Amino acid sequence: MAVALLTIATACQKEPDLGPEEISISPAETTYEFPEKGGTYTIELTATIDWTIQGYDKKITPWLSIEPSSGKASASVQTITITALANEETNRKADLVFYGNIMNQAPLTITQPGPKGDGSVGTGTVDDPFNVAAAIKYIDEHEYYGDDKNPNVSPEVYVKGVIASIEAVEPSFGNATYVISDGEGSTAELEVYRGKFLNGDKFTSEDQIKVGDEVVVAGQLTRFFETYEFTTGSRIHSLNGEAGEEPIAVDPAGTGTAEDPFNVAGAYKYIDDNQYYGDDKNPNVSPDVYVKGTIASIEEVDTGYGNATYTISDGEGTAELEVFRGYYLNGDKFTAADQIKVGDEVVVVGQLTKFFETYEFTTGSKIHSLNEQGGEEPKPVDEPESAEKITISDFLAKPVSETDWYELTGTIINIESATYGNFTMSDETGTVYVYGLVKEWANGENDKSFAKIGLEAGDIVTIWTLRAEHSGSPQAGGNNPAIYKGHEDGVPVTYPEGTVFLTFPDGNQKSVNNYTSTWQAIVDSYTYTLVNFNNNQNKWSYVKCGREKDPSVASISNDTPMPKLTSIEVNADKLNASKVNSIELSIYSDADQATLVAEGIAPKNGISMGILTFEIPAEYQKANQYYKLTFDCAVAGSNGPVQISKISYIAAE
Repeated sequence: MAVALLTIATACQKEPDLGPEEISISPAETTYEFPEKGGTYTIELTATIDWTIQGYDKKITPWLSIEPSSGKASASVQTITITALANEETNRKADLVFYGNIMNQAPLTITQPGPKGDGSVGTGTVDDPFNVAAAIKYIDEHEYYGDDKNPNVSPEVYVKGVIASIEAVEPSFGNATYVISDGEGSTAELEVYRGKFLNGDKFTSEDQIKVGDEVVVAGQLTRFFETYEFTTGSRIHSLNGEAGEEPIAVDPAGTGTAEDPFNVAGAYKYIDDNQYYGDDKNPNVSPDVYVKGTIASIEEVDTGYGNATYTISDGEGTAELEVFRGYYLNGDKFTAADQIKVGDEVVVVGQLTKFFETYEFTTGSKIHSLNEQGGEEPKPVDEPESAEKITISDFLAKPVSETDWYELTGTIINIESATYGNFTMSDETGTVYVYGLVKEWANGENDKSFAKIGLEAGDIVTIWTLRAEHSGSPQAGGNNPAIYKGHEDGVPVTYPEGTVFLTFPDGNQKSVNNYTSTWQAIVDSYTYTLVNFNNNQNKWSYVKCGREKDPSVASISNDTPMPKLTSIEVNADKLNASKVNSIELSIYSDADQATLVAEGIAPKNGISMGILTFEIPAEYQKANQYYKLTFDCAVAGSNGPVQISKISYIAAE
């Protein structure tokens, strides 16, 4: 009975009222500098909410100790002791945040000078390369700060360092992404993003570089968001003291006509002279021009899409121009991988741009001649005079046709490309992807007039379109873009206060071009980890998962605790359901995903293109939880059967 009474008494006790949630430190200063000899600094922490320290990681712990580094909510002031070891090297810094939740946090920056100052040496020339610290200083002093809207990069410079880590060596693409530093104990790191091997040659095997190798890298520097890096196109000048050859310079030639095509050097000059510099929000491209070159490498011939991505050059050792998703002779689709090969001489016609740091033909170019054999000009497409009005479901059931036009009306879910008019639309019967919409008939060509229409997500649009197909998935538009016929403005979608959104490429912390990387995105102070998703060097306003030849399990998890949620919506702009085993939501009580709250929550509308809605049962609706979306994909036959542009974490009212 005594035990029973004790149990009742304990059960009747209420959790103590700690008052409003609060995180604060005293002294209130947000910076503190230790002397070179080190020492101890004590602060008083008021935390009426569970807390931890962000930024206290393996780069900081070798020289800075914090006790305790996390704790439970308390009405009492907690004493935090910060100890720095003596500094015999370069200046160092730790950006810390005492974190409770997005509304309650206290920053503290710790600095400590060192006898070697900032550690920077070198002038950036081939004879006197920067070290990594100097390269970072050079970027900051000249404000070479790049992002999607402002790809601001340095001239070519040389940087010497030691390979600290290797993210990927990709022989299929011929490049590697790795990090160099000034050696063991150095906190300064510089990413080499998709760089080439010695002489600018492509990487052919994963063992050509290893951690600990000493390299001198030549290329253009920038700070992409918060990452200091060499942009795409750098090359290793020397490896462990062995120097390669400098690339061969070729004089620009040609006028860009069919009779007098540019050489690749001429195409580079034409792009730079006219500043045809494009990105996702500024697709600035040239008129159609002709460029002659030799195929230097082939990244992919995709017979599902009917296009190929390859590079052409003026000869071995010269600069390369990428042909991105170009078509075959006559603008025909590629039907076999052996239709082109390395060493073929081609004249390509299309629109040129410098997309971020890549000089390229944009999507839609075609081979004008192959080994001096020209193709035929494509036959004109007749303008449709009428179209059969049907539902999206009935449209999806129709066979592929180049003559039968249909009228579709539906709500725009997401606009993937405002340049070409690529978007997803749905009605009460189904969802379809539209690959290209023009304002009015343009002889069967995509004249990039979509932006002039003024459509937005949520609008109800009417289009005329042929029934097309891509990699086995039905679509509207295609080689012959759909035609705009009218629209009604949609009603703005509103969400409860506190709803959190993950969009792309906003906040992407890593530029990846594969389906096997783990990386993070940070949007509005929320951090997310993405596993096995591709963002195509941050060129996409979406991410894709699923692999051509192997099964793949991809996931998206929040690392920052969420407010109380009622549901999660996932905008799946494209989704080949036949290639997806399952899509499920799991809930955890901790960021390490050690304690499972719930699992196996499937989208209420099944696995289909459109908005996937995951409803969270009432008993699991709590604040400060962690959510993992898992995409289990089968062997897909082509990469990226699942395309995600937005995730909405919908807060409780």
